[in-house]
Amino acid sequence: MDNKETVCALCHEEENGKQTLYIGNDQWRHTECDPIKYGALSLQDRQLADTLWVELLSCADTIQDNRLKLLGILSTFNQEKLYRCKGFSTWGDFCNYLGMKKSWSYELLKIANNPYLIEKIKADPKLIEERPKHLTVIADMVTRDNVDELVDKASKMTVTNLRNDVMPHADGGEFVTKSYRFRRSDLATLEDALEHVRGATGEVNSGTCIVHLAENYLAEALAQ
Repeated sequence: MDNKETVCALCHEEENGKQTLYIGNDQWRHTECDPIKYGALSLQDRQLADTLWVELLSCADTIQDNRLKLLGILSTFNQEKLYRCKGFSTWGDFCNYLGMKKSWSYELLKIANNPYLIEKIKADPKLIEERPKHLTVIADMVTRDNVDELVDKASKMTVTNLRNDVMPHADGGEFVTKSYRFRRSDLATLEDALEHVRGATGEVNSGTCIVHLAENYLAEALAQ
């Protein structure tokens, strides 16, 4: 007999006392082998899958730790402007190099810079894995007193319901958004100004940074 006749056509293992089923063309398979599972996979595919599965299991326990480490590294690079040491003049250039949207990096920084939220993530790493968008919604408003309540809501609600539930009460008033049009050069100037405010205050929310700029302007105008 050739090799096809002596091994299972699906798992490519010998009979080994298992029940078999003849499938034609001088081939058989173990009854327990699922054709759907093996039908589109070659022996090389299965061997690669087995190898990668072992590697995946060996590092799975560190995946959540790596996410936490990522938050910490991003925060330090941003606050200390270490991206300049790597040849990037702006945070945006740094993010582009990493393949990360700058807007998303700021959302992650909001999480990283809230110590009460970070402690919750350390206690339950799945939060950052399964609910990153939810955590960005509450990151600006989490305090020592409300962290348990807000994290509980973030773990159960949809992003939309969570935003509607918590954001109107973040500062006792209603959040208002407004759009403006800028020339490209003006936008670059504004972004540079926001970077300066973030570095000086540690604030990562763009809206709050703009308020800082306006308040400083008013203070200077009134002092004249």
